[in-house]
This record gives sequence, structure tokens and C-alpha cells, in this order.
Amino acid sequence: LEDMFTTNHEASLSPNADPFIGPFVDLITADIWDQEQRDHAKRVIIWRDIALQLPQFKSLCEGHRLNPLQKAQLACHTITGVQLLASGEALTAQVIQQHHEHFDGSGYPSQLRGEQIHPMARLAKLYDSYLGLRRHKTYAKALSHELSVKKILRGDGYLWPGQFDPELLALLGKKAAALADLYQRWQV
Repeated sequence: LEDMFTTNHEASLSPNADPFIGPFVDLITADIWDQEQRDHAKRVIIWRDIALQLPQFKSLCEGHRLNPLQKAQLACHTITGVQLLASGEALTAQVIQQHHEHFDGSGYPSQLRGEQIHPMARLAKLYDSYLGLRRHKTYAKALSHELSVKKILRGDGYLWPGQFDPELLALLGKKAAALADLYQRWQV
């Protein structure tokens, strides 16, 4: 596991382009965050998986189902990602570290719960979950929008509603039809 924390000072890394983050943030949070908060979230959330660009994580993300050790190794990307940031990026570092925390305290790396998790990290968790269900993997087919939303709202044994901020979860349910249209337009 200690190899997962090696960064070799990869200062040249920048987030991969993800044009769907902006529209997703705007749609889900339009009723609860002002434009400045939404714009800030777009700039921060895109950094959440920066460590996945490092060689030790790339090999884990090659599309196969992970065994328990590989899952533990992959979980290290939250901590390694923080190490990649320049100092002074406190909020971005917080979101990178917390975007796999669950509202009910069952996430990682610190088992934070509820309000202990930054709101932007809670939104990043919802975003990652939705996209993860919608994208095809070598070991799992992409799900429809309807089934993806159902799994997030009702659970499926792996995901369950307690993992998500209840306010964001309610907004996802309320805006599900608009999200389907948005996803289709962006063809993520």
C-alpha cells in the first residue's frame, strides 16, 4: 500500500476535461447555492480524481473488477491526490480527500459523516456515483438513466441512500427528468 502514496512531485498534472461537471452542478444545486458557489464547485470538483493519473492508479483503472487489495490501493487516491496539490489549495484538497466519504459515515478515508463532509465533496460523491452507473466498464454494462437514479435513490446493496446528502438526493430525484435530458445532450 505504501507505493500508492508515491507522487514523485508530479507538479504538471492537471484534471482531465469533464464538460459534464458544470451542467450537473448547475442543475442539482441551482435551488440551494448561488452562482459564485456553483462556479467554485465546478473549479474544485474536477480535481477529485487527480491521483488516478499516476502510474500506480492507472493500472488499477484498466477496466477489470478489483479484488479487495486492489480496492484498498485504489482508495488511497484520495490521500495521494491531496499530496499532489500545491499549498494554498485547502478547499480543493478537502474535496479530493472527502469525495468518497458517505453521509452515514461508511465511506473512506476517515469515515466522516453528515456535516463533517464539505458540501462540495458530498456533491462530488453524487456526481461520481451517477456517472459510474452510466458508464460502460469491461465488467459491467452502462445502466440507463432511470435505473441509475433508482439505484441511487433506493439502493442496490452496493449503493444506498444513506451514503448521500439527503438534500442533494432529494434534488436529484426532483430533477431526474432534467438530468436525463442533460446527460443525453452532453453524451458523456
